[in-house]
Amino acid sequence: RLGIDYGISDRLSVGIGRTSREDNVDLRFKYTLLQQMRSDKIPVEVSLKGDLGINTQEERRFDFSFQDRLNMFGSIAIARRFSDRFSFQVAPMVSHFNTVVIETVDQAPEHTHYGTGFGGEFRLNMKHSFSFEYFAVLGDRTKGTQNPMAVSWQIDTGGHVFQMFFMSGNWFTEQHLLARTTNEFFAGDFRLGFNVNRVFGL
Repeated sequence: RLGIDYGISDRLSVGIGRTSREDNVDLRFKYTLLQQMRSDKIPVEVSLKGDLGINTQEERRFDFSFQDRLNMFGSIAIARRFSDRFSFQVAPMVSHFNTVVIETVDQAPEHTHYGTGFGGEFRLNMKHSFSFEYFAVLGDRTKGTQNPMAVSWQIDTGGHVFQMFFMSGNWFTEQHLLARTTNEFFAGDFRLGFNVNRVFGL
C-alpha cells in the first residue's frame, strides 16, 4: 500500500492511498475533536476517522457498478497518554461493503461489521518503541473470519519512522481487516511486514 496524507490543520488531515490487493483506492480523513492536556483538564484525545474505498480490480465474473465496488469505515478513537512511555487507545468502529461475494454455499453475506479496536504503545527510549493493536468483532460476522491482531517495533530516526510488524491480517485498510481477516495470530498465521513513514513540512 502506498498512501499520502495532508494536514489541513492541527486537527484535520485528509489522505489518499492505493492497495495492490483488489487494486483498492481509498480516501480518508481524521479529525481531532478533543486534545489531551498535560493539566488533565482534558484527560483524553478523541478523534473521528473515516475511510471510503473502491475496488478497481477487473472482475470477469460479475458486472459491478461503481456503487457495488464501494467499501467504507468509520470509528471514534479515544486515546490517553498515561506517561511519557505508555499510551493506550480504544476505538468503536464499523465497516461496510456494498457487495459481498459468497465463495461457498454455506456462507451468509455480512455487509456490515461492528467492532472495537484496542491499541497501545510503549516507548523504550526516544528512538525505539513497541506497539500493538487488536480488533474485536462484535455481533454477526462473516463465517471463517478471525479478529485481527498485530505487534510492531518502531524506530524513529528523526526524519523517518521505520516499523517492523507481525500481523494476522493481510489487508491494509481497517474495513478489510475488520471484515475479512481469516488468519489467527496465536495459531502462527501471521505475516512479517515493514512500513516507512515520512513527514514533510511545506
